[in-house]
Amino acid sequence: MAKTPAPVAAPTRNSKSGMVEGANTLANATPGGWPAWLLIALAVGVGWLLLLSVLALWTANPATVNRQQILQSEIVVEAEVLDPRTGKVEVEGILVDRHNLAPEDGQEIRVPLHGDHWQAGEHRILPLVKTESGEWSVTPTPLPKTPLLDYLVDEDLSEDIREASEMTMPPFDPSADRSSPDDLSAPAVESN
Repeated sequence: MAKTPAPVAAPTRNSKSGMVEGANTLANATPGGWPAWLLIALAVGVGWLLLLSVLALWTANPATVNRQQILQSEIVVEAEVLDPRTGKVEVEGILVDRHNLAPEDGQEIRVPLHGDHWQAGEHRILPLVKTESGEWSVTPTPLPKTPLLDYLVDEDLSEDIREASEMTMPPFDPSADRSSPDDLSAPAVESN
């Protein structure tokens, strides 16, 4: 004898809430009885986290230019690393040349190693100064115990270096009038 399915009660309207009971309500609208609003909130939350993760990966740790290092450099060149063991590089372009000292494009120069992060075939931006012996060396940064900085070639970074090389740092004038609201420098000291 075959079982007959149990009769399903017809949907009825709750007199207090006005909601239809027994019909496909929010509580049983999704598989497993999860409320639909919870699933929507969960999907939005997961989507937001994925978006933030992608943004963090694409924009994290952008290279920044040490402006003081660029201002102290005699030349700044884009170069291809030929031999990282000896510091041999081939100049590909000149970004800054303060005293017409830069080697010609395509010329090979030697830059003493200052780390083990160079790889053969890499294209790097090198801020350089001439040493007393006449060799090129990566310009030191003004802070003590700071590693010598060079940069991977990047068009935006090259533009930042060009802009930084054109800047000057004005000397501090303690007698200057700093009463303007647009002046964000240190306030003038009044003497009695």
